[in-house]
Amino acid sequence: MGIAKEEDPEGIKNHQDAVDVMEMKVAKFSRGKAANLANLRDKKLKGQLTGKEKLIGRSAKAAAQTEKWFLPIEGGYLEPEGFEKTYRYNQQSIVQEVDISSSKKPFDMILPVLGPYTLEYTSNGRYMIVGGRKGHIAMMDMLNMDLIKEFQVRETVHDVAFLHNEQLFAVAQKNSSKNIVETATNVSNIAGMLNGIEQLNGSNYVTWKEKLEITMALLNIDYALLNDPPEVPKENNENYEALKKEYDIIKAKWDDSNRKCLMMIKGSITQSMRGALPDCETAKGYFAKIEHQFKGSSKVYATSLIRRLIDEKYDPTGSLREHIMKKCNMAAKLKSMEMEISNGFLVHFIMSSLPPQFDPFMINYNAMDVKWEIDEMMARCVQEEERLKADRIDHVNQFGHSQKKKYRKFVNEYVKPKPYKFKEKGQSSKGSQQKKPEKAPNAEGNNSNACHFCGKGGHRRKDCFGFKRWLKERGIQYEEDPKKRGKNN
Repeated sequence: MGIAKEEDPEGIKNHQDAVDVMEMKVAKFSRGKAANLANLRDKKLKGQLTGKEKLIGRSAKAAAQTEKWFLPIEGGYLEPEGFEKTYRYNQQSIVQEVDISSSKKPFDMILPVLGPYTLEYTSNGRYMIVGGRKGHIAMMDMLNMDLIKEFQVRETVHDVAFLHNEQLFAVAQKNSSKNIVETATNVSNIAGMLNGIEQLNGSNYVTWKEKLEITMALLNIDYALLNDPPEVPKENNENYEALKKEYDIIKAKWDDSNRKCLMMIKGSITQSMRGALPDCETAKGYFAKIEHQFKGSSKVYATSLIRRLIDEKYDPTGSLREHIMKKCNMAAKLKSMEMEISNGFLVHFIMSSLPPQFDPFMINYNAMDVKWEIDEMMARCVQEEERLKADRIDHVNQFGHSQKKKYRKFVNEYVKPKPYKFKEKGQSSKGSQQKKPEKAPNAEGNNSNACHFCGKGGHRRKDCFGFKRWLKERGIQYEEDPKKRGKNN
């Protein structure tokens, strides 16, 4: 005999509410009403469609559970009674109605200088962002009352808003409230940029420097690398207060950029090499010391560039435009080392590196009174290259008329198999036998390389097509090793 348990009506109601909410979320991700398969006669098709319907239902349920547990919760709201107006509620009246733990959370934020301010919370109330009319932007963690980030955009700010979560937010600035500029810092994108920089290990200085400069430019923190620190204004100047205010703004911007650049540069160097490099307070100076450590002697590098500029020839399998641009790049590097090469000299260098197919083109250029610049020469050379490629003839397996005639005679005589002739009635077997072809007289005289079967030069008897065909007609197997030869080979 069992004992009946008293059920909690409140628990049943909460459970029913949760089930209803879950059914609403499942209906949100479903693909509509299921297909009616009762009248379907094909059992195989009916089974396949039934399985697909079950799979769609499980997918909608999984998506609803994901939204329930992982997506941000919905924001709270005030529910008025009767004709009450929510805009008449103040903070003091709300504090009196909430529980004790929530009544201890009110705070005052006094920002009298850069206002008026607009603010917004995330949907769960954890983070808050404020924007001042005079360009002040700040985001706070309201649970721990910590300042996460704060910066000055130096423009009029009309409104601020979170986009998806606390990692992305938008600021309406400049002269139009419709101009929404996403000034958010996406943590995942920054992490991807930093991971894309290969660590400096001594052999990759050029690629490391290029990627690091691109990353810092995209993050807009390379101000300290492009500019020197500002100078402090003198007190005896007439506009000392205005200059001092401008100096403070520029100095704060430069200090922030310098600190971030130093962190990125040191973070992209291996720990073993970082200790061997001399330390420096400015990012520009630290970059210069790294370049001094890893850049070889300029004289040796210039010598190698000059040798490459003179010795490198154009490869017909490659691109002529790329070849010319390589030569121009070498000349630009030599120019940075105070070894400038004139354009006319460089044009002659490039012309001398072209293959013999371009000789008529070079002769035509030398006969002209006009001197080409690099761009014009590149265009004309590429045009000539295209013309040569279009007129190029493939000479593989192509012969002249006399060569074709000799080749056809050789094939018909030695290569093509001849039909076997049966002896006629009354004909002797000796007459049906094919006679061994007479040796052609050796035109070259006593040539040891002449064939002993056909008398022609250039091959031996073991490689002669006529000799092999002659042996095949008689059923004789050819043995290359003389010691293994017998009566039948």
